[in-house]
Formats: sequence, structure tokens, C-alpha cells
Amino acid sequence: SVLPGDLMDLISREVQSTAAAALVIYTRILQELLDEANLEWYPYIWNLHDATTIEVREQDVEQATEIFRDALRILNHKLHGDLEITGKPVSGGTLSAVKEVE
Repeated sequence: SVLPGDLMDLISREVQSTAAAALVIYTRILQELLDEANLEWYPYIWNLHDATTIEVREQDVEQATEIFRDALRILNHKLHGDLEITGKPVSGGTLSAVKEVE
């Protein structure tokens, strides 16, 4: 039998591990799409508190933002989940500027 406190821990572990697996798939999709677009990009912070951050040239921001949207759409299609994973790409000159937008 599972103790009540342990049940929440078990559920949390399942959710966290599933989310981590989805993030790995998402970043792989992003990498492929960014490379296919021939964008010069760098994984500034690939994963920080449910955010994936890359660095691109200023003239490529709009295209990179669209690629983030496309990657999310592809991810949801691949996962066939009951709940859609959502996100809103934002851009800024610094990490703090991006965080202020949220």
C-alpha cells in the first residue's frame, strides 16, 4: 500500500518524468527545424524553469519565433496527448527583458 504523502510524490515523479521526456523531444524538434532553416543559433539556456532559450541574430528573431511555434505544433502531434502542450514564444535583448514579458 502507498502512504498518502507518498502517493503525491509518485504522481509528481510521473508527471515530471513525462514532462522531461517531452522537453527532450521538443528540443530535438527545435534543433532540426532551426538547422533546416539555416539559422545561426546557439542554445543560450536550453532548459530553465520550463523555458527554452536560444540566441539568434536580430534579423532572425521573427523566423526563430515561428520555428518555436512550429516545433510545439509538431510535438503535440507526435505525443497524441489528451492535453495540448502550450507555450508563447517571446523575444528580448536580455534574459531579464524576456522574463518581464511573462
